[in-house]
Amino acid sequence: VSCEPTKLPPTLREKWRGLLETAFDHTFAWLGFGAKTAVGYGQMQPHGSMEETESVSIGSVDSEAMSGIQPATARLTEEWTKATLNWKKNEKSLTATHHDGVRKTAPLKNPDRSLVPDRYHKKLFDRAKAVTARVFVSVKGNHCEIVSIEPEE
Repeated sequence: VSCEPTKLPPTLREKWRGLLETAFDHTFAWLGFGAKTAVGYGQMQPHGSMEETESVSIGSVDSEAMSGIQPATARLTEEWTKATLNWKKNEKSLTATHHDGVRKTAPLKNPDRSLVPDRYHKKLFDRAKAVTARVFVSVKGNHCEIVSIEPEE
């Protein structure tokens, strides 16, 4: 990002870069950047650690209000009940779709078939028909990956 400091108010001419970098660091950590958000393609990683960048205060944050909130770069594990598993034979990829129909995992290429309970193998792998299962998913920002699969009770 570039700026013409002479066009800024005198109080910002020396600190604009630090303020902007702090805003980008905050946005990256708490909101994340990426494209094709349903599967996380294009997800970016920060260059260097936040400790390496110059820190500039842009205001106080109510730590009580922020408790329990995870930045987009933190990994969480979610349990998706009644998730739909799909197998694409040609691509040899497995995906899971949340029961809300919106969230979907990134394709798992050439997965170890033991990840899928035996009772689903014939329908899912042989006939390429969707099955419903309980899926545990690792979530980082908008990127979701299958961790484990259990039969839907």
